[in-house]
Amino acid sequence: MSEAQTVHLTYDDGARAVELARESVESYVLHGQREQPGSMRDAFYARTGAFVRIKSTRGRGRLRGCAGAYRGKD
Repeated sequence: MSEAQTVHLTYDDGARAVELARESVESYVLHGQREQPGSMRDAFYARTGAFVRIKSTRGRGRLRGCAGAYRGKD
């Protein structure tokens, strides 16, 4: 097992990640194609864990789903 790695992202990195996620989901739902990320900082390519929550935009922002892992896969 590899040693834990810390990755630091800026606020702008996070905003770009959210934008890319939205574009990717929209592209797949509407066209059945995955969106290509284009040029991204190296930090986005590090194997790390991630956790994602999806909340409804209708009503009270109820949780629609979540998925994640605390470690990246080797």
